[in-house]
Amino acid sequence: MKGELPRDPIGYGALALLGLSVVIHFTVGVSELVGALTGHGVLAYALMLLVAAALPIVLMGAMVSGVLQPNATYATLSGVFAFYLFAYVDVHALGTMESVSGADLHSHDHSHDHSHDDHSDHGHDDGHTHDDHSDHTHDDGHNDHGHSHDGSTVDVVAEHLIADPLALISKVAEGTAMVLFALLALRKD
Repeated sequence: MKGELPRDPIGYGALALLGLSVVIHFTVGVSELVGALTGHGVLAYALMLLVAAALPIVLMGAMVSGVLQPNATYATLSGVFAFYLFAYVDVHALGTMESVSGADLHSHDHSHDHSHDDHSDHGHDDGHTHDDHSDHTHDDGHNDHGHSHDGSTVDVVAEHLIADPLALISKVAEGTAMVLFALLALRKD
C-alpha cells in the first residue's frame, strides 16, 4: 500500500473530511490574513489557520511519495485532528497557547467579517483587557449576543460553536476524521 491512498469507505470518508477541514482552514486563514494586512485581523491567528490547512496536505504528500508509511501517516493525522480540536478549545476557552506564546489568538471577530475598528480593544465590548480569561464578553458582530467565559469550558466552547456554524462544521469534520484516521492506522494491511 506504499504510496497509495486508502480505497475503501473509511478511507474515502477520512480523505473527504480532511479535504473539508483543509478548505475551511485555508479560507478562514486567508480571510484573517487579509484582515491582518488591512489592520482588522490577527496575524498569529491567520498563520495558525494556514499552517493547519497545509499540515494534512504535507503529511498525505509525504505518504503518497513514499517518505512516510501509511499507518504512521494515518496515526499522525488522527493526532493532528485531535490537536485541532484541542486548539479550538484552548483559543476560545482556556487561553494556554496565548499565555505561553504571548500571541493574541483570541481577538479575531467570530463572524469573520473583520468589522472591529481597531485592535486596541481586542474586539471586546466590556472594557476588560485580555489579561485573564475569567470574565470578558466579546463584540462578535451579533446584536445582544453577550456571551461570557464565566461558564464551564464546555459551555464556552458550545456557545462559540453555536455562534459560528463554519467552526461547528469544521470541528465535527475533524472529530470524525480523527476517528476514521485512527481506524485506518490500526489496520494490519
